[in-house]
Amino acid sequence: MYLLLNFWMLLHGLFEKYLPALLKLATLLLSLSIHQFTCAQLNIPNSPELKRLSNAIQIETVSSHDTTVFKPGTFKRFIDFLKESYPLVNKHLELTIINNYSILYCWKGKGQSALPGMFLSHYDVVPVESCSYNKWGEPPFSGHIDEQYVWGRGSIDNKFQLMALMETIENLLSENYIPLQTIYFAFGHDEEIGGTEGAAKVAKYFQLNNMLFEFIIDEGGAIVHNMFPGIKRDIAFIATGEKGDLNVELSVQEKGGHSSVPQRENAIDILANAISKIKKKPIPARLQHPTDKTLDSIAPYLDGKTKFAIRNKWLFKKRILKSLSGNYATNAIIRTVITPTIIQSGIKENALPTLATANLNIRILQGNNIEYVLKYLQNTIKDTRVFIRMKNPAYNPSPISPAEGKSWNALYKTIQSYYPGIIVAPMVSPATTDSRHYASLCKNIFRFTPFSITAENKECVHGINEKIEISEYLQAISFYTSLIKNIDRREN
Repeated sequence: MYLLLNFWMLLHGLFEKYLPALLKLATLLLSLSIHQFTCAQLNIPNSPELKRLSNAIQIETVSSHDTTVFKPGTFKRFIDFLKESYPLVNKHLELTIINNYSILYCWKGKGQSALPGMFLSHYDVVPVESCSYNKWGEPPFSGHIDEQYVWGRGSIDNKFQLMALMETIENLLSENYIPLQTIYFAFGHDEEIGGTEGAAKVAKYFQLNNMLFEFIIDEGGAIVHNMFPGIKRDIAFIATGEKGDLNVELSVQEKGGHSSVPQRENAIDILANAISKIKKKPIPARLQHPTDKTLDSIAPYLDGKTKFAIRNKWLFKKRILKSLSGNYATNAIIRTVITPTIIQSGIKENALPTLATANLNIRILQGNNIEYVLKYLQNTIKDTRVFIRMKNPAYNPSPISPAEGKSWNALYKTIQSYYPGIIVAPMVSPATTDSRHYASLCKNIFRFTPFSITAENKECVHGINEKIEISEYLQAISFYTSLIKNIDRREN
């Protein structure tokens, strides 16, 4: 026992030395759920590929929970734009429109593969706040092309991926290429607001037709450069699963009254106390798959001391969890996190409120579920005056896909061949994508886009000055071309 304790103390000192590096890695994993990318300058602003991406950005396919923002005509126009821009795709692939606006292409293969594959993307974008228009370097829906960037909302999230896939198919068809395996391309129209009318309806279409898939590839992971101390190689993170998403409303109703003679507690006091209890007693943290595998994947490229610490997580587990819990970003990948996002109460300065409400946004880690979270809230708050209501839609965590097998190997080998010397590692995505709607249809769902994340571009996704580097976009087209060909010649 004493020998083990002394050994622990020695290793603990080593681990503490390198813990900041681990925290930076976990922070990076959180930022990866937002799908953002960049690259080097290329002076080719007039290429047809870029013009088509520019035209796609100019179509304002904005989705919002505010139904007054939704303009059906723009979504119809985007569908027509794809038909006009890619004649070979629309000649040789079967097009099905799901629920009026979601796009489904079927590329029939010439082989006898038991199950088809599928690529996912979405073409809806988040709104641009009117007050921010004058802060953009180029108008947000201009699709402006300069010598380095294509500008505009959706240039990163997520029209670049959709358009790169369309360019890939068109190019392959021009070579008379036919895949061995049938491949579907599903492009949702409401991913930014949950995908309930888009991806969910497409998934239902396949369910009704009793269809399953060998693999599904969606957005989610990306490539990072020089962002982990001690590792000079690039790292490609593939999200093999994503956390669940749940919103809960807490509400308190009281009698109210005049603020000059206040009650001991009013509705706001009671609600604030409930939120405080949740903050003081978070859901227990866990170091589990695939986060543990993420550390395992990078361990061989670290120095001996850090490598030893990571490879002996059984000894350091409690200390690792305690340390990671102390950072907001790393905390998100080791536990179910609960965040108050909206609080409403009161109508007059001198009147006690009769109603106070708060929205809690909850990202559920694998191993927990909606039922567990609701029981946790009830047992933690322990106040019958606080009413807890689950809001819909709500999603449990996705299953974790295995980082192995033919489909994983095809993606893995494509990444390594396209980016020599790169490290490939699985991760869990703290955010959600359309792929969660397809969990019952496929065991091998991988979230990866061949783009690089930088400190600059991570700030512009859903924000001001969203733009994609020209070289990065062209690289994506080339990558998807290689990936589809590698899928045909993959091996176990």
